[in-house]
Amino acid sequence: MKTAGQILQAARRFYFRIPLNSGENKINITATAKSGKTTALTRTVILR
Repeated sequence: MKTAGQILQAARRFYFRIPLNSGENKINITATAKSGKTTALTRTVILR
C-alpha cells in the first residue's frame, strides 16, 4: 500500500484508486500536518 508521501501531488492534492466491493464501502482518510494536527474524514460509498 502506498503512503501519503508517495501519492501527494505538488498542488497539495492526492489521488489513490481504491478497489470497491459491491454494497457499502467505508473509506477513512487521516492526514497529519507538519505541526502534528490530525484531521480525519470518513465517507461511505455504495456500489450497486
